[in-house]
Amino acid sequence: MKDLFDENGLLNIDILMEQTPSWKSIIADELVTDEELKEQSERVMRLAEKLQAACNQEQIDLVKAFLAELNVLNMAYHYNSVKPM
Repeated sequence: MKDLFDENGLLNIDILMEQTPSWKSIIADELVTDEELKEQSERVMRLAEKLQAACNQEQIDLVKAFLAELNVLNMAYHYNSVKPM
């Protein structure tokens, strides 16, 4: 899937996210409500269930590793941005 990467070979996650209707809806008023978090959580769970049903075990293991490392990266960026000066 070539659209995972930009022309420089970098992961295209930010652009993919910005194009997602759920993100546009959540961020439209610049507030993230508990209800929006709940709805997004449910949306992610439904997609995870579909993904699991569509993949064999090797693919599931690869997806799990990718998701884990992506979340490590996101949390590392978060902690780096809020570290004390």
